[in-house]
Amino acid sequence: MRPPRLALLMLLTTACGAPCKPAQGSTVVAAPAPAATTPAPEVRGEASGDADGSGDGSGDGSGACGHYADPIRRGELPAVLDEASGLTSSRWSGDRIWAHNDSGDSARLFALDRSGKLLATVSLEGAKSKDWEDIARGPCAPGEAARSCLYVADMGDNKEKRDEVRFYRFAEPEKLSAEMTVSAFETMELRYPGGPVNAEAMFVDEQARVVILSKEEDQTSIFVAPFAAGGPVTATKVGERKLAGGNLFVRELVTAADYDASRRRVAFRTYHHAYEWRLPAGAGAEALGALTPEALPLALEPQGEAIAYLPGGLVTTSETAGSPLFYYDCRP
Repeated sequence: MRPPRLALLMLLTTACGAPCKPAQGSTVVAAPAPAATTPAPEVRGEASGDADGSGDGSGDGSGACGHYADPIRRGELPAVLDEASGLTSSRWSGDRIWAHNDSGDSARLFALDRSGKLLATVSLEGAKSKDWEDIARGPCAPGEAARSCLYVADMGDNKEKRDEVRFYRFAEPEKLSAEMTVSAFETMELRYPGGPVNAEAMFVDEQARVVILSKEEDQTSIFVAPFAAGGPVTATKVGERKLAGGNLFVRELVTAADYDASRRRVAFRTYHHAYEWRLPAGAGAEALGALTPEALPLALEPQGEAIAYLPGGLVTTSETAGSPLFYYDCRP
């Protein structure tokens, strides 16, 4: 969803938040992340759990990433993704990314490799696409690690007029062909407890719960709803968090989120900053409002609305045609 015009005009002068420097291997300027209040211990090798980030969530949040390197441009989106609004990783291949467009496109997803090459177009037969805003990968049922499902959030509501928003869930295709159609999917209608909410960011936890981060000025509210086909299901508000990165000209507005179950981390972004929560062992989304998110490096992107964990780091992109794919590698 497009930000206010003034925010766009001021974006390039506010995105860094600190003196900027070129990212290694790229001409793009990035804002370096402040040091964590409590440095993560150095861990060599991969974190516990599956390498694709689909572990059981029993870790302590430290994992192999003490911090993330500055962004490096390693590809760009294909022409068909002219308004990319969501990214997530694949269970079946560390080189595969799932993406989709914002409002205006049909109900379809795109499988890409890490360079942005289009691998497959997957249409959801009979699904609607009013305003798709985010995509997540998670278990197909609570605690089920053997299967992988994709969740798509048709929840855009910039004017807060939708009494119900919609989520789709279906098994992630393991084998791809250039054009694919999925007819076996579940649909959940969702309501918020206090009426319509503007939200563009969501992820799915180990219990197949949809976790939604609202798009409010300089803060976000956190809602949770167990995925249940049909509905309407009423989400539960479990917390809220103030965001300190805004200023007089540009407000912090959360536009995307993702969850790494193996390292128990939640990454989320605004138009000009990115953050990460590190969940303590045993904690769930209910704890997020009380945790202070750590700032992450973020490339200068004119309309940033996507962030996702991948094996070995993070990826972001922007909601404009031909946008670069930026990668942020894990560092001890």
